[in-house]
Amino acid sequence: MQANSPGENARAAGILAQIYIDSSKKTLAVNVLDEARCKSRRWGVERMKKIKFAHLLLISVSLAVAGCTGGLTTPELRDFFDAEPTQEADENLILNEIRCEIRTGVENALYDKRFNPPTSTTGKSPDWLLKWGAKVSYVLTGDDKASLNPGVSWENPFRKMNTFVSLAFGVQSSAESTRKETGAVTYAFSDLLKQQPCNPPKGILIHSDLKIPEFISDKVFITRVPGTVPTAPRTIDTSTPQILNAASEEITFVVIYGGNFTPSWKFVRISVNPSMGTPLLSGTRTKTQYASITLGPIEKPADSVNAPRLSGPAETIDSANLIGHAVSTAIQNSLNILP
Repeated sequence: MQANSPGENARAAGILAQIYIDSSKKTLAVNVLDEARCKSRRWGVERMKKIKFAHLLLISVSLAVAGCTGGLTTPELRDFFDAEPTQEADENLILNEIRCEIRTGVENALYDKRFNPPTSTTGKSPDWLLKWGAKVSYVLTGDDKASLNPGVSWENPFRKMNTFVSLAFGVQSSAESTRKETGAVTYAFSDLLKQQPCNPPKGILIHSDLKIPEFISDKVFITRVPGTVPTAPRTIDTSTPQILNAASEEITFVVIYGGNFTPSWKFVRISVNPSMGTPLLSGTRTKTQYASITLGPIEKPADSVNAPRLSGPAETIDSANLIGHAVSTAIQNSLNILP
């Protein structure tokens, strides 16, 4: 192989050196361009984060304000699952369903095949029911609660010795509104029996079967058993139930549902709405349906102006039921517990 001349070697070395210099310049230019692109990209990312954070914060505040109005306005007594489209129609349906159950219970007790015809062995006649009646007191309650609890935490990732690591602060706010409606009606059994038979309710909650016929049957039964009555009847007395002055039953339905919403963001030093066990926005709705059915003798029949009125013991029991329900509800609300 023929060796290159010194001149050719020098030219080759010069070409290689030029190539190396050009390559270094290109590498340097590429590095500078990449660094500029990275800075631009970081700036764009940070700007987009700020924009997204501002938009998300605005959305969160809007949702929070909208949610908190649940405790700042008068609650509705109706819910999406109620049978009737308006509150007045729903309340009317409640009373008619209770009236239907009372009538059915009285009719069943009067014509119970187990005790008819009444004899000294089957017990007293239940015809005293014709002089009795029922007072129905009801309380419908709606309670809305909402809370807004934003929080921010700051953390120093480049902390020095003997300096604090993080700092967190938050704001707690809540609102609650309650609406309660109370009513009472009195029915005379003799008037109910003049009405047409009705079908029992088939809904849910207070629109469901309240077992009122069973309640009436239970109370009538103890007045018919000869061993329960103080003196076993030798003749059938239909004027009074002999041992029963009044009877009462209370029924309560409580429905509670709610939800919460907590968006959060985490940056190098700042976290918005960090997970601290408290949601940013929460709302709870409590719906209570209470009914008291009290049986007792009719002390004053109905006239063209006034409804019938039960005897003193029956009216006292009804008042005690309403007071007890009010006190129980107040204690439960103060302790924030369920019934």
